[in-house]
Amino acid sequence: MKDELYGVPTPEIYRSQSAKIADAHHRGLSIAQLEQLGNFITEVLKTYVTHDKLSGKIVTPQNINLYHICDLFIKPLSENDECSFVEIIAPKTQEPSWFVSHWWGTSFFDTLRMLKLHAKERNVSHEDEFYWICAFANNQHNLEDLEEMEDYRDTPFFKAITEPKCRGNLLLLDENMATPFTRSWCVFEAFVLNKHGREERPTNPLLMDTATIVPPGLCESSDRTFNERCAALNYDIEEKDGLVYTDNTSDHPGDPDRAWFPTIVSMMGVKIDISKAEASREADRRTILRWVGDNADEVNASLQRRFLRPAIYQAATDIGKVKVLRELMESPLLTKEQAVQLADEEECVADLAEYNYSSPESDFAKETGTDHHGCLKYLLGMGCDPNGRNEDGILALDIAMEINNFHNVRLLLEHNADIALMNEDLITSSCPDDISKVFQDHEERDERGTWCCVLYNKHLENIYKK
Repeated sequence: MKDELYGVPTPEIYRSQSAKIADAHHRGLSIAQLEQLGNFITEVLKTYVTHDKLSGKIVTPQNINLYHICDLFIKPLSENDECSFVEIIAPKTQEPSWFVSHWWGTSFFDTLRMLKLHAKERNVSHEDEFYWICAFANNQHNLEDLEEMEDYRDTPFFKAITEPKCRGNLLLLDENMATPFTRSWCVFEAFVLNKHGREERPTNPLLMDTATIVPPGLCESSDRTFNERCAALNYDIEEKDGLVYTDNTSDHPGDPDRAWFPTIVSMMGVKIDISKAEASREADRRTILRWVGDNADEVNASLQRRFLRPAIYQAATDIGKVKVLRELMESPLLTKEQAVQLADEEECVADLAEYNYSSPESDFAKETGTDHHGCLKYLLGMGCDPNGRNEDGILALDIAMEINNFHNVRLLLEHNADIALMNEDLITSSCPDDISKVFQDHEERDERGTWCCVLYNKHLENIYKK
């Protein structure tokens, strides 16, 4: 290797092959090694000007991707030995702890950001544990071996995913687009994970985590504040009764709970159709479809079901359209009971109760075409719990009463929300007479009587004071 690359001194670690690693599936990369490469890329791009072949735009640290890196760094750094990039820097085999599914067009530094968030949440060592990334693991000077493989079990992709040390698959989704959902190789990797990593390992199934970039300026919080750019991670916890239970976090600089998966990503996830996936080479696409064969519907369902949980929540709250919510809740992927369970676990009823502009007659609803009140009515009609609480433990009825959202209060009461659970201090003189009448009728039916009587008397006192 030359002492300089594009006029920048080449770090010593990249000047000759470090180890010969015969098996491509043993060529993982650590976070530290990726950060080291990122530092070199940044130094080069300070002085070296090059353009993207398709768009003509200047390649920068903000938009450089693996297509660029393969041409500008991987191939030049490894050309003397005609080896993989990992073999330049690894002193020995580096069996992967995680397999990475991604699109090469994703920004490299976005990729690194998502990997670091994942490593933090999954306790992956930055130095001693490794992620398998095809661009760095495969020998980019000789890809003929991949083209000649008839059995997918012979591919390094299959072997890396099913490597004994591998804990699962991390799917990286580019900002706003979720392009891997449309890429054939990512579909193939999902097929391998589902068939060989879950069905054949029922007692210790491989995990499937998903990360994406949350764009800046996206509003996802009830206080109507806007996000800073950050990464978000949705990760497996357990699988039970056919449902995958997940949790999520972000690297939002203010509060990890302030950001979560953008609506567009979840909605694209529930519409995955692997028959429409594309590849850079048509031969790859045909080969992958042949490998997947009759398992296509099963793979589609497995991936779609994974995104139903966040999609149901976002259809009800962020999108606020009954038609979209109904399509998800009544999907053939779920039973009615499972759909209601997911909506309740996502606290949809309580969070919808706080939409003070949810009336169909409100200016907001007319301008945006949203119907949050209709979404709440639909969920309650499906059998969701009218006594649901939000993540802070606050009752849906209390939420609606506190902000004088009386049309939602009526709806909750119509679906048997338990007045006895309500915070009596929230009853004020602004409470409409028809709602007060419900409190009075409840008191008359209640054999205990005392609590509800106090509640109603408090309301009368407020009226008299007024």
